[in-house]
Amino acid sequence: MKLEKRLRGVMRPAPEKLPVRVRETSEVTRPAHTAAIILITIALTAAGFPLSAQTYPFREYTSDDGLPQTQLANMMQDSRGYLWIPTRNGLARFDGYTFISYLRKDGLPSNQVGRVVEDENGTIWAITLNGVARFNGKSFISYPVPDSLGVKQVGNKAVIIDTASFLLNASIDFETQILLLFEKGTYRNFTEANPALRGVKLTAIAIAPDDSTVYLIDEEFRAYSYSHGNLKQVHSGPVTDVEFIDGNPQFADLLGREATTIEPFFWEGGTLAVSFIDSEGTVWAGTETSLYRLMSRAFVEYDRENGLPEETWA
Repeated sequence: MKLEKRLRGVMRPAPEKLPVRVRETSEVTRPAHTAAIILITIALTAAGFPLSAQTYPFREYTSDDGLPQTQLANMMQDSRGYLWIPTRNGLARFDGYTFISYLRKDGLPSNQVGRVVEDENGTIWAITLNGVARFNGKSFISYPVPDSLGVKQVGNKAVIIDTASFLLNASIDFETQILLLFEKGTYRNFTEANPALRGVKLTAIAIAPDDSTVYLIDEEFRAYSYSHGNLKQVHSGPVTDVEFIDGNPQFADLLGREATTIEPFFWEGGTLAVSFIDSEGTVWAGTETSLYRLMSRAFVEYDRENGLPEETWA
């Protein structure tokens, strides 16, 4: 596909209809190009661009450009500037020009990659359905979850404890969810080793940098702290994230704020819509079939000379 055919414009709707934030998962039943325009518009709004009827050029990337698959879970930029893009069928790394794809043949425990994280030493780890993998600069070293733990799948949330140590969320079956501790290349059932965590579905979302207190949420998005064998509810929710300011936990109600400011966005009944702003301020957005990159903050104005009717309004 020629480059000039991949550069498009994104129209901005009226200010009062623009959402404030974009969720990572949402639903839409619109044509492909319309959905892409909406997603880019939302991403631009979240980035703080001025609101008016404007058109922004963006670049479209698909599997033709080297993406292993286009159903994106999220995006991450490492300390070296590389963009890592987990998908449902492989992992991509983008250096600003080209994509490099990584699959099971390159050391991943599974092609379904949920997240990429960077530890304190700058080591890149991929969190996959069947376990984690460490990047050695060329390929991945696989650490699959052993069958003896009875894990059916690993979730896409990883809480970094320290170098090469994580708390992972995993499912034994539909009803049973556990926490896995990955440390020094091996896995332990953290839930089984800590009786206070048994019998309740909890997802680890953060760990305090000062005292290693683990923060978790339940199915109702209530927040709990776990330390020295004691599990305590610390917020009635809804909570989806925890940040630490001067060592104190700050509970974020991202789900509630986003749900009240935007309409839902899914692609044809259930795929992911992702927005991301990299370290250079570039806006990215993902749909079912493509990844979009904003090419410029400059906007293009269209009028009657470009073929618009005289009574056009928006």
